[in-house]
Order: sequence, then C-alpha cells, then structure tokens
Amino acid sequence: MNETLKIKPYARLITMLGDQLIKDESVALSELIKNSYDADASCVIVSFIGFSDEMKPLDGARIEISDNGSGMTENVIKDSWLNPATPGKYNLILSGKDHTPSGRIIQGEKGIGRFSIFKLGKTIKMVTTPQKFLGGNPVDEAIGPRFIVDYDFSMFDDSFSDSSGKNLYLDELGVSFSSSEDLSCIYPKSKPYGTKLIISNLRGTWGNDKIKKVQKSIARMLPIFEDGDENNKKRDDSVSSIDFPSTEEKQNKSFDVKILKNGEPFLSENDQKARLINLLHSDKPAIKISKGHFNSDTLTYTYEENGSPKAIVLAQGTRLSALKEGRDILSNGSVSCGPFDFEFYIFDPAASIDDEPEHRLEKDEYDIIKEHRIYLYRDGIRVMPYGDPEDDWLGIDMLRGVEKASSFMSNDQTVGCIRISRTENPFLQDKTSREGLIENGRATTDFVAAIRLFLRWIRSDSYMTYIQTKDRKKEENRLASETTLKVIADAKEKFKNFPEIIPALDKIAASYSSDKSEYERRLEVTDRLAGVGMSIETTSHDVNLFLGRAADGVDILISGASAGSKLSEEELLAKLIAVRGDLSFAQKQMDNIGILYPGTRAKPKNVNVWAIAEKIRQIYAFQFNKNNISCDIQMPSSPLIVNTVDAVLLQTFINLFDNSLFWLKTCAVGEKKVSISVDSESKKVIFSDNGPGIPDSDIGFVFKPFFSRKGDDGKGLGLYIAKQLLERYGFSIGLITAQEDKILPGANFQIDFASARR
Repeated sequence: MNETLKIKPYARLITMLGDQLIKDESVALSELIKNSYDADASCVIVSFIGFSDEMKPLDGARIEISDNGSGMTENVIKDSWLNPATPGKYNLILSGKDHTPSGRIIQGEKGIGRFSIFKLGKTIKMVTTPQKFLGGNPVDEAIGPRFIVDYDFSMFDDSFSDSSGKNLYLDELGVSFSSSEDLSCIYPKSKPYGTKLIISNLRGTWGNDKIKKVQKSIARMLPIFEDGDENNKKRDDSVSSIDFPSTEEKQNKSFDVKILKNGEPFLSENDQKARLINLLHSDKPAIKISKGHFNSDTLTYTYEENGSPKAIVLAQGTRLSALKEGRDILSNGSVSCGPFDFEFYIFDPAASIDDEPEHRLEKDEYDIIKEHRIYLYRDGIRVMPYGDPEDDWLGIDMLRGVEKASSFMSNDQTVGCIRISRTENPFLQDKTSREGLIENGRATTDFVAAIRLFLRWIRSDSYMTYIQTKDRKKEENRLASETTLKVIADAKEKFKNFPEIIPALDKIAASYSSDKSEYERRLEVTDRLAGVGMSIETTSHDVNLFLGRAADGVDILISGASAGSKLSEEELLAKLIAVRGDLSFAQKQMDNIGILYPGTRAKPKNVNVWAIAEKIRQIYAFQFNKNNISCDIQMPSSPLIVNTVDAVLLQTFINLFDNSLFWLKTCAVGEKKVSISVDSESKKVIFSDNGPGIPDSDIGFVFKPFFSRKGDDGKGLGLYIAKQLLERYGFSIGLITAQEDKILPGANFQIDFASARR
C-alpha cells in the first residue's frame, strides 16, 4: 500500500499556542498590543470591566482591547486571522516590504501571537472595521462593512474534547463570523476604524499586583529612555549603525497604551517613567554611556562616556583581549550576532553625602533604579522579559557569584538598553514563547559575550577609576580633617583648667601612638607575606611543569623495567640526565625565591641591586624565552648598594617582571623587549618594556590597591605592595610619563634609592 497522508492538528493546539506557550498575562497582552502596533494604531485602550476594587473578576468580568489601527478586511480575517502560523507578514519581510504604511517596522512574523488571546479567556468576540486606502495610502475614514468574529470555547476543557470524550481536530471547531453595514462602533480617539477584542470567561487569577505588573510590562514595551534624551538621536557619523527608520521616534511617541479599571484610569506608570528619565539625565549616575555602537566587523566599540567620545578595539595585544569574553571572542575569530547600539547608566549605591554628594541616591530613587535592568529592543519594540528586575539574561549576577564580585557592576546599579534590528541582526530571533532569544548557532552567545565584554571593561576601567578617585578624595578629606592626636590636643587645650583630666588624655595619646606603631609593624609584615604569596604564584607554574616532566621521565623508566624492557647504558644515562635537569631547574627556582622568607623582624643589610634584578631575570628566563621576550640588564660601572631587606627588592622586581611578561605576551610588537638600567651614580633604576604602556587615565591609579587592568588575571596588589615596602626604607617608585625620559616606548618605572634613610 502506498498513500499520501495529511497532517491534521488537534484543536488542543490552541491550548499549546495560547495558554501553555505564553508565560503570563503580561506577555499575552504585549503580543496583542504588538498586533495593534503593526496595524499602525496610535492608541490602544486595555479595559478591565466588572472587577472589584482589589481587581478580582466579578461575574461577567471581561477584558476589552481596543485600537484605532487599520482594522481587518474579510479576506484578512478568513485567510490570516483564523489560521495558525500565517505567513503573510513573514512573506512581506522576506520580500523587503517590512514597513507598515506609516513607516513602522513590522513586528509579528510567526503568525501565532494572536493565539495569546486564549491565555486570557475562553470566549472572545472580535469587532473590526477596516480603514479606507487610496493608492496604498491610508485615508482617515472607514470602509464598510463592520465584521464580527465570535469564539466560544467555554464548553471545552484544555484538551478540546466533545461530550463523548472524542478529541476534536482544529478544523472541527466552529467560529461565528458575521458582518454589519452599521459602522457606528467608535474606536479610540473617535476613529471609525480599528479593532476591538472582548475577552470573557477569564482564565487565571487577577489582582492589583498582577495589573500593576501588566501595566509595567506594557509601559516598557517601547524604549523608556528616549523622552528628553538628546543622546539617543541617530548619529550622523562615519561609523555604520543600525538603520532604524527615520519615522521610528515619531511613530513610537504617537503610540499610546492606556489601562482602564471599570472605566477609570488605572494607577499610571508614567510618573515613575518620568522620574526614571529625570534620574538618568541628572548628575545621579556615576557613569553615563551614550551613543554606543558595536561594529561586529572590526570588533570596535565607539561611545561617549560622560559626554567624552571614546573608542576601544578588541584585538590581540589590547587590554580588552585580557578579559575573559575578549579571549573567547578572539578564539572564534569573529562574531556572528551583527552590530548593535547601546547606552548604560551606572549608579553608585554606596555614594554618601560626604564623598560623592552629587551621586548619592535617596531611597525612593534607588527603589526606582532597582526596578529596571538592561533592556533589549528590536526595531523599537522590547524583547521580553529582558529588563525585568528578576531577569538576569546576561548572567551578570551568576558571574559575580562564581567569579569575584568586582568583575561587573551589580544588576541593581545599572540601567541600560541594547538596540538591534531584524535586518542587521537576522540571527537574533525571539523564541516562539516570546521569552528571550533563541540559541541560534553562535549568534546569541556572541551577542551576550560582546555586551558582557563591554560591561566588564567599564567595571575594570571607568568605574574602577571612579571608585579610586572617590577613595582618594575620602582619604584627602580624612587627612584634612582632625586626626586622633589633634582631637586629643584640642581636648587638652579645652580642659587645661582641669589638671586632673590632662594625665588621662596624655595616657590616651601615648596608647594611641604605641598601638599605631604596632599596627604599622604588623602591616609591614602582612605586606611582605602577601608579596611572598604572589611571588610563589609566579614561579609555581614553571616549578610544577618541570617537576611533572621529571615525574613523567621516572614513570617511563619504571614502566619499562616492569615490562622487562632493557635499556642500554647510554639510553638510561640520557633519561636520568633529563630527569636530573628538570629537578635541578625546579630546585633552582625554589632557591631563588627562598630568600623571600626572612624572619618577621629581618634586619636590613647591604644589597647589590643589579644582583637582585639578575636573580629575578633567571626566575623568568623560561617564560621570557617561551614568549620570545629579550631582557637586557645594564650592569653599572660600580655596584649600586642599598641598605634594605632582600625581600623588598625581590618583590619589587618580581612585580615589574610579571607585569611586563603579561602585557608583552598579548602585544603585537615584532621584537618584544625588557630593559633595566641600573645607575649607581644617581642611585636610580629604570625598568622599561615596549608593550602597550599605561594610558593617561590610569597614571594616577597604578599604585593604588586593587587597581588592575589585567582582567580576570589581575589582583591589583603587586605595585601597591612594592611601593609600600620601598617607602618604608625611604625609597620610592614612580611612573615615567615624559617620552624623552623613557628607555623603551611602553611602561617605564623608576626606582629611586637616593633618599634612602640612614
């Protein structure tokens, strides 16, 4: 037997498409409102009728959704509205006709959004009156007749079985269709054309909280940042950008959605939206990123930061390549997500009136910020649920938990939006459930990685600079204010006529001075021990590598002996020599850092600076050779001898060598170099490399604790600890910024021993 069978869907497909595929009522209403948007409506009214004060549905309660769009003709109703997965809009998009008559970009394309109506209720009446068109252009009048479509599925359960228990097929469901020449039905803004949906036999539970959630979702369906935002105007520059239609802003602003409760306006989100916009464009954000654009071809981010133009490029050897997402993107060679525009507003919840009064948030202001996250808009319409406070679509909260929290700003301090388009980002597609983006090949993964890379960069660069500046101001204010000893001195002056109090104040002062000295001593020990830990981390990789090779060599000999194989004396000697060489290297590395373990009260002695630098060069010789980095240490005509503890110089040079190795490994220069000049006459050492150098914005922060541009690999303590240890012996370390004073064009540090204490 050979026959052709036809696919025949069961009626329960309506339950699948409407109730089960759509997450909640907010998504369902948004899908229906998108239909009104595609119909060029300027106004949509969502009315909850027959509800109690607590928004509980009473007998006969219904939801009406009415718009003044172009309505539907008889052919559209019969050929499109009643058929799942209608290809009409999709075919228009494929043919390049992806704009409505008024210039909006068509949103619906899957042909199933209308079935979200069954998430709301089981009985639906649709009344629609088509708008008149002349020569393809809309005319402000209706063309009859008016059409009525009635669905009444209240007698069915979710499986759509009849009274006998038989499961019905989709084409066995009856839908009432009628027409009327009476065009008296008036739609929003007194238009004679449009569409009204009347939904009864409501599903689910309702209440004020759910209505508020629905209202928030609808209010945020269109971009929430544009009102009064001069930064969001389309750029006129040479950088390619998403080609949003010129009418987008005008169309979006003329698209109003109102919610009524028993005929009266429901509590409006407009006030909160206005307050949010005021916050975004006030001095409250610590960092404002505007006019942002990611060029997916050149991997370039262009943007304005607090009004100043900036550009950063992801390429080998750049600081972006040191960040995790940067390495991931470069390992793939490109991104497949396409370009996108962005803007971010970053707040400082910890700002106080004492250190950053202009950025300090009142509680109600912070509450508003926490209601918003990073939104995604495609062609001016939101991709849900991205941007909801409980949604972490970029995985930032997760990464802050598994990595270090300082890798990203927290979600509740960042408000922003990403803009994409169907034409520029064809592989970024909505899920059928309307809950986010499909994992389509690498496109969505690349998209998220490109956004996270920028946010990680802003956290490690701009926001770190902000925090460092804030801390520096706080410290300056603290030093400028009354210190403990000054407070005691003032108290003695104030109570000088009370001699019995003075001895007690003197005792407090003496105790404070003693405790401070002990604290400083312990801090010195702590800094040195921290440096020891960092130094061990530096050498452990090489030591483990050679110990592992030695162990492998011994295992080979053991396996051979166990198997009864015999080696000649020459072969055995060669393998033993190789094992001994690996063990010797590991032993030498450990001997070199052994000097870092002096007693906590180690006494200073005369130390040869060149010899210490040479010792560290030997520690790094393997890694330098592996990465084709040459190192030249200029021996002075006479030794530079300084009185200190060996560990101070060892840790200083280890940090300088380690920084140069890190940046030269990712640098694209042809011949990678490190040069160390030791001058016994001036008692100065200049340590330089030809890596990417230190940007001007970082100059004031390179010696600050926890400041690092190494991304996931940086702790920001190395140079800080080195500076602290050097200064305890009267030495200093600084950054050379004048080009004429540099030995190599990259980072140049100068260690000055001339002012050493005697």
